[in-house]
Amino acid sequence: MTTRVIIPWRGGCSRREANLRRVVSWWEQHHPEWALTVGEYPEEAGGWRKGMAVLAAGPPIADADVVIVSDADVICEQVELAVEVVSGKRRHRGTPTQPLWAMPHRDVYRLNESATQMVCDGTWWPAQVTTTRELRPYVARSYAGFAGGGLVVLRGQLFNEVPMDPRFVGWGQEDHSWALALSMLGGAPWRGHGVLWHLWHPQAARLYPGIGSEVGLRLWQRYRAASTPPEMLSLIGEARQEIRRLRQQECHTGRG
Repeated sequence: MTTRVIIPWRGGCSRREANLRRVVSWWEQHHPEWALTVGEYPEEAGGWRKGMAVLAAGPPIADADVVIVSDADVICEQVELAVEVVSGKRRHRGTPTQPLWAMPHRDVYRLNESATQMVCDGTWWPAQVTTTRELRPYVARSYAGFAGGGLVVLRGQLFNEVPMDPRFVGWGQEDHSWALALSMLGGAPWRGHGVLWHLWHPQAARLYPGIGSEVGLRLWQRYRAASTPPEMLSLIGEARQEIRRLRQQECHTGRG
């Protein structure tokens, strides 16, 4: 079985860059058998587009059995279980059908700045703390993670058939919209009970709280309004058309 990890990325912030180094180190240390690629969408290219950064990781992953799309500032120690479930190596009660995608975590713990620095320095790791009470001094905020956010594990075929839409601009809405498309066209995700550790960094600028851009907001509203598979497939068709256009543009400019 082949597994590939894609980390969408944009530089320009020293704190985020330190987080990326720590996250890449974690993947390489714990899962060296999984191919890892950092897909960059640089600042000079314009507003942040996570879908474009995923595309930058390489061509369609037709030969990968499982694809993991992980943010550059998160770590989940239970990701291997999600890979086993999606690949069919492990079955769980309560999952009558084979899930095509999964989220290994239920809760997100956002570490504060000092805790993040210790994690990046290698002097401390959250798993060393055994109780929630002991963990409080290290956590800035915790909440229930939503499907599609932070870290997603999915079958390679589903990754290719239901791509993340590269038309989203700014920080926000692309994860929610992708989860809506994956759920409608690939079925409900399997949800693990792990914790997603989020490393601290300065907040990215947004148009409104939680809203990356007007373009992203309008596109997200269209994904939310798609109530049937044909409607969702139409949106995915638009996304795939944009991906083809971008690929052709890369070839014409010599970047492909």
